[in-house]
Amino acid sequence: MQIDKIKLQLLLAEKELSAKDLAEMAEISPQTISKIIKNGRSKPKTIGKIAKALGVEPAELVVF
Repeated sequence: MQIDKIKLQLLLAEKELSAKDLAEMAEISPQTISKIIKNGRSKPKTIGKIAKALGVEPAELVVF
């Protein structure tokens, strides 16, 4: 699935989180977060984990 990379980066800035912080909160590897930020693609399960960690709905992160 395609993630809105800008939206993700804005949410990180809004919540004053680093990619490493997000990885820890979402219980995924920092490398996975880096790949997502770089290429904007992720598995649905991972998007769900990221959305939960950021306190948003998965649909807010996905590009339709």
